[in-house]
Amino acid sequence: MFDNLLTSFGIGSIVVDTKIENNINFENDLIRGVIILKGGKKDQHINKIELTLVEKIENTDKTSQFEVVENELETYTYSQDFIVKEAKEERISFQFALESLEFDSNKNDLYLKTHVFIENSVDAYDEDCVYIKNK
Repeated sequence: MFDNLLTSFGIGSIVVDTKIENNINFENDLIRGVIILKGGKKDQHINKIELTLVEKIENTDKTSQFEVVENELETYTYSQDFIVKEAKEERISFQFALESLEFDSNKNDLYLKTHVFIENSVDAYDEDCVYIKNK
């Protein structure tokens, strides 16, 4: 019972770590990787996972409080429900095609943001830099 309460606040909950297969991807390639979910102190139900490729752009609007804004380029949703068992590890593979994306800034300012939607708990997040090199 106490573990249920703690995990609902995110304590002892799932930890997410997204790994990109290679640090340098070329234009028109695929970004491939794996989402690693490390189970916490109890079984937890995952509703879905969203991976969003974003570019961070310097904000030139002097009236804004934000120095950087994010432009979402592509979102991949893994919408299959599943359970991550207590203290167990689950791996989910993914890939993004870069060829159809239009960038507004330097292509070295790309990030892959992972959002894991956990039922009755605080969601888990991860963010990783994606380096793109022209061929």
